[in-house]
Amino acid sequence: MAGRGHYPGVKLRQTGGAPAAHKPCWEVIEIGRQVGRPHKIRLPWYQEEPDFWDDPRFRSVRNLYGYLSFVIYKSLHDMMFLTNGYYLNYQTERERADVIHWLQQRLVGPGLPQAEKIGNVIDELVACGFFDGDLYRRGVITSRWAQTCYYRGTTKRKDVCFDLDLWLLNRQDMESISKNSSILSFFISDGRNSNTDVNNPVSDGRNQERRGKEIRGEDITLDNIRSDGEGEDTPFLSLYREKFCSVFGREPGASHLKTVGNLKTGGKAAELILEALESLRGKAVRDAEPYAYRTILHYVPKQTASRDDPTRPLEQWEQDWLEEIERRKRRDKEASS
Repeated sequence: MAGRGHYPGVKLRQTGGAPAAHKPCWEVIEIGRQVGRPHKIRLPWYQEEPDFWDDPRFRSVRNLYGYLSFVIYKSLHDMMFLTNGYYLNYQTERERADVIHWLQQRLVGPGLPQAEKIGNVIDELVACGFFDGDLYRRGVITSRWAQTCYYRGTTKRKDVCFDLDLWLLNRQDMESISKNSSILSFFISDGRNSNTDVNNPVSDGRNQERRGKEIRGEDITLDNIRSDGEGEDTPFLSLYREKFCSVFGREPGASHLKTVGNLKTGGKAAELILEALESLRGKAVRDAEPYAYRTILHYVPKQTASRDDPTRPLEQWEQDWLEEIERRKRRDKEASS
């Protein structure tokens, strides 16, 4: 669907699985220096965090790994900004090896830590909350701070690459930084990305290969976005339209109906969509369509415990992951004593 579901100025990457393998990071950087890119992705500079050493979260990892924790934390961000802009692929063995090799190049000299120890530091940084845990388990290293830097550094760019499935900032976060951004314009436009739904493999964490199709902003206008949403109602869309009118007191836009229809076509259950919409009844919402879309996208059924509920029992893979981190901590502590 080239040229559809996209806001001018935003170059959106559609995702369909786990992060795709990329060239070794040092090769990507060198290629960028030699031949350039038609659409700039990397950030040439970013603002340091002056209060990083005072962050209470940092005490745990600093006590375990000392200066190494800071060097790896900063180097990971340097690597993000020099390659993909705000994230690193860290799913396959090749991708992990690329990242760790790049870090070892920075740490060259006496006492060079082994690859396993570098991986342990990265795990601990995630456990302390410096990188997003959910995306890390899906094979992506990123953080709200990295995305804030990327957003701030791309406000003057015409064509901006970003992946909605990996994006952690909401509209309020972005508006507080700058209201002049193609990324923000995409969010305000009601998220007309019909390929982003909770059933794609990046969202549910299945280990499949990411499909990297990019859409150019100049290929589409607001007029043909609107006209594309106009058509005959299906029985489901008729029900959705009635429910939307009942909840918000007005008709939904045609483009919003098309987006919701695409969610259902992609596998989202009709009952779940309507239940998510009903959950918004009585809420004071300024922009109903984008708010409803985001709610439907991330809605958890009532009978299912929220993943953010601290009282819910940990799943087996979560228990295994935490136990592995503890084993690595004990092993490193014994090795250093």
